[in-house]
This record gives sequence, C-alpha cells and structure tokens, in this order.
Amino acid sequence: MRNDGNVRKIVDTIRLPHSEATLIVRTSLKRYKEEHRIVVVWDAVLEVTGPTSMRFRERGWKVKRRAFAPFAAEQPAHSEPISIEQTCVRITPELRGAYSEQDLASGTLANVLIASYHEHTKLMHRINSNRLVTQFEKCTI
Repeated sequence: MRNDGNVRKIVDTIRLPHSEATLIVRTSLKRYKEEHRIVVVWDAVLEVTGPTSMRFRERGWKVKRRAFAPFAAEQPAHSEPISIEQTCVRITPELRGAYSEQDLASGTLANVLIASYHEHTKLMHRINSNRLVTQFEKCTI
C-alpha cells in the first residue's frame, strides 16, 4: 500500500442569490493506493465571508475500485472496464457565538452550504483528475 498526503488552500468566489461571497477552503487529504482500489480521506474547513459569514467543517472519504462480480460477469468481453466510486461526506457548521437574523434567514444557510459544497466538490474532482492525467502521462510511451 502506498499513501500520499496533500494540503491545499483555495480561495474562490461563489454566487449566492442576490450576492457574492468569498469561499476559503483549507483541505488536508490523504490517498491510499492499494492493488484494486484507491481510498482518499479528507478533512476541510470551509469559510464563507461576505454578506453572510459562516464556517463549516467537512470530513469525508472516497473509494474508487474496479467492478468485480456480479458487474464484471455482465460485461461483454469487448466493453470498457467499469469502476465503482463511493463517497461519504459530512458537513457541519461550526458555531461562532451568535448569528444575525440575516445569517439565519430562511434559505441562507442552505444556499451557503450548497454553493460552498458544490465549489469544493468541483475542486476535489479537478485535483483528482489532474493527478490521474499526470499518472497516465508517466505510463505512456
């Protein structure tokens, strides 16, 4: 088993209904590569600043593995290989004392949470895709 660690800080702008906010994500992730699967675990802090300021803690894991029986048996011999990806994410707000009425307005928390999670998910996919491309380029002749 080989494992790789990575720490990143990303600053991005997210668009909320009727406003924009700055999203700061600090992510620490560790990747474990095994013979038939890759496991990634991460811990992140998402800070949203702007008209509404909130902070979230995100923890999660992702497993990507080759599909074996019963899926492999259903595959025609000429088809592309199949892989299965499983993800589990837990996001919790970190309370900072008192929130204003605007912070707690109906839908504000949901909008911030959805927008920040969407941006962080795009970031994670981009990082993983770049790493896969880099690994693939090393293997090509």
